[in-house]
Amino acid sequence: MRKLFIATICVTAVIFAAGSAVAAMSGGLASPLASGAASLSATLAYGERSVEHGGNYDEARSKRLLFKGMFGIGNGMDVYAILGLTDLEYRDSGFKGSLDEMIGGGVRFSPTPFANRTRFVLDLQSEYFKSEDGGREVKQIGHHLTAYMVGEFGAAGRVGYFYPFAGLRLSYVDYDNGGTSDYEGADNFGLIAGGDFFANPNVFFTTEFHLFNENAFYFTAGYRF
Repeated sequence: MRKLFIATICVTAVIFAAGSAVAAMSGGLASPLASGAASLSATLAYGERSVEHGGNYDEARSKRLLFKGMFGIGNGMDVYAILGLTDLEYRDSGFKGSLDEMIGGGVRFSPTPFANRTRFVLDLQSEYFKSEDGGREVKQIGHHLTAYMVGEFGAAGRVGYFYPFAGLRLSYVDYDNGGTSDYEGADNFGLIAGGDFFANPNVFFTTEFHLFNENAFYFTAGYRF
């Protein structure tokens, strides 16, 4: 199963790379896509989150390689799916897990843009992954609701088009430690900030930071169709 998954990721990467005469890898923008539009992306990420059980605290750390596909369904809404690889390490409890599959998905909604070319966006996302260390296995399930503002600077679809964004994130994350004391995220509320930058009318790069409930950095290379 894992070999098939990794092979699928590799084949997908080759297909995307073959199209790089027109584009690079692709991903989702901060503003929801228009009806019928699509994007693909590849993301490298690293995150740290405080977790706790019964007053005992630890820190969960993970590195991620994520592939994300998005599709605009109209009326300021789009949907997306995430497939990737992630590991997990606990700082204090001696767990250093393997790189394993991650799946997720979500939906985003934005009403009509404000007069000053900004949007308010709601993003609802869920994710699941597991990681193994010898005979131990940890499963993580997360649900996130993000509310943020995104602005638009530059001429749409041209080089230099820039979407900065910032907002609040509410997260509920559970870690099933397989028979030992389970963990949950110690902090539910956090901040996000970042921006999408277009290198040409379709290719863009995104950086994103999470603070407080999770300290994380995401870097994405993307293509909008």
